[in-house]
Amino acid sequence: MAACQRACSPAVRLCQKLNRLKTLEDDMMATSLKRCLNTLDLTLMGVGGMVGSGLMCVIVFVLVFGFILAEPANWSQQEGGFAPFGMSGILAGSATCFYAFVGFDVIASSSEEAKNPQKAVPIATAVSLGLAAVAYILVSTVLTLLVPWHTLDPDSALSDAFFRRGYSWAGIVVVVGSICAMNTVLLCNLYSLPRIVYAMAEDGLFFSFFARVNPVSKVPVNAIIVFGFIMAIIALIFDLQALVQFLSIGTLLAYTFVAASIIVLRFQPEKATIKTGTSSNANVDPSLARSESQTFKEESGELKQYESFSDKLQLVERTKATERRSVGQLRARWDPYLGRLVGDFEPGEVVAFCVLILLVSSVSLCAVVIFGSKPLELPLWSSSVLIVIFSLAFVISLALIWAHEPQRNTKTFQVPCVPLTPGVSILVNVFLMMKLSAMTWIRFAVWIGVGIVVYFGYGIWHSKEGKRELHAADMAARYVVLPSGSLVETVQSVQPEGQAEPSALSPAPTGDFQEKR
Repeated sequence: MAACQRACSPAVRLCQKLNRLKTLEDDMMATSLKRCLNTLDLTLMGVGGMVGSGLMCVIVFVLVFGFILAEPANWSQQEGGFAPFGMSGILAGSATCFYAFVGFDVIASSSEEAKNPQKAVPIATAVSLGLAAVAYILVSTVLTLLVPWHTLDPDSALSDAFFRRGYSWAGIVVVVGSICAMNTVLLCNLYSLPRIVYAMAEDGLFFSFFARVNPVSKVPVNAIIVFGFIMAIIALIFDLQALVQFLSIGTLLAYTFVAASIIVLRFQPEKATIKTGTSSNANVDPSLARSESQTFKEESGELKQYESFSDKLQLVERTKATERRSVGQLRARWDPYLGRLVGDFEPGEVVAFCVLILLVSSVSLCAVVIFGSKPLELPLWSSSVLIVIFSLAFVISLALIWAHEPQRNTKTFQVPCVPLTPGVSILVNVFLMMKLSAMTWIRFAVWIGVGIVVYFGYGIWHSKEGKRELHAADMAARYVVLPSGSLVETVQSVQPEGQAEPSALSPAPTGDFQEKR
């Protein structure tokens, strides 16, 4: 039995590493980079990463001049109508051109260089996304009103549309602005990727070589040089269509994980920090503590002796009725209905399990909707039953998550309507990913395999979070009752299995506690 435990100990330690949570330092503003960016800088970087600085002027020109030349007959039924391929075609096109909204992640990558990231990052993200979305929608509207959609050139749609209408000089303006915009987008991507790599290397998840910061410029030069060269090689090897779909599927998967993480973190209780002179339980209501102390005391001031079981039961019921639910626990109003089913779990466990069911049901539902008719050739009744089952699983998971207590931190920006907003985001992202080609999924699987090898081969064993938890676990506190009746705290280091126990304990008296006889 002991040999079996020793053989399984590496697997147990690996599972513990996988299950650990990222702790937040007390000083979140501490960084090796220079904080010099304000809200306007981050907004312009986000717009430049998605649209391009040169293209914004071109977009204004295209909108003004394009609406003057617009012909509503291009949306008529003779030309195919407003949506010739229906909603399915719109979603398939959205999955392919999702890369257009990738650039705003440069804002999150620049959070360590922002002067006030708590305020600047949410505002810059919302403004840049809104501007980019409005610009793309208006340009698509003008483009399809200038010429019929089936006559557009996929490689240069805007310039070709003006050439077809006889305004070649306008096409040249569009080409020049597009070249400037491409350079801006490339620079923004070259700015964000090295900082993501720097953050991973700083946490120990990637090679420490990329965590070095230039002392003069305060930028991760090594990451910029290496990954800039890798980006150039990839752009040289693959064609544009493959890169577009590859970038879209990676971004959609990343946003799916972000949406799932929002739900988990919103209902995840914070780690308790034990400080000197403070209580370890910070969630206890002071009024509740006073009521309990009054319950335990008689009018004379002495401790009350609970001899009967009914007295103790009344005390427990009174405590349960007046206690305030902590984050991740079932809400008090749903306790009579769901208490027996999910009330005995630890805070956050039910939410994490429901998020897993949410992901599985989303993938299954989208697979049945997209592949149920043609590739799988399922009968209508079986497709309908599967859609109903997976839809119910999705809705029930959202309802169970909503029935738990969330974090209510009004000091920082929080995503509204949780878990509805992240749940819908997960469903839409998975649906768009299912619309991509099979070759894109194969390339993506190979890339994910490389990332898994790097993580399990290096990152999980060199993580600073893992080393911090290991260091905290090396010390243990024990309480020893001396013959005189006083309680003394002794601290000793925890020895790994197979090593000798320490010969002596180092006492650290914390005060005498009189033993109640």
